[in-house]
Amino acid sequence: MDTTAQSLELYRELEMVHRAMLDSARGDDWEEVARIGQRAEAITTQLAGIERIHPLDVETRNALAPLMQRTLDLVSELRKLAEPARADRAAQLASNAQRNKLNDSYGV
Repeated sequence: MDTTAQSLELYRELEMVHRAMLDSARGDDWEEVARIGQRAEAITTQLAGIERIHPLDVETRNALAPLMQRTLDLVSELRKLAEPARADRAAQLASNAQRNKLNDSYGV
């Protein structure tokens, strides 16, 4: 497979991975989002390596634009879902830290 075809396939896979992450986020399964996110990171690293050596031509980049926009839209929606979940987790951690301090203070 030539590098252009490989890049196109990776961009398609990246979109599918982000769609799976979003589906998991909608189901409030943040551990699965993180697990799937590792695959997204690996694909992105692979793409960067390929494109550093074999940059895509203008025609291919233009053809990829709609796919990349869909992926960016997925990421945007994922971030909107993640922010409240992150705030909830931060509050839980702060509450646990406060409880631990009280327990330590009173020897519980």
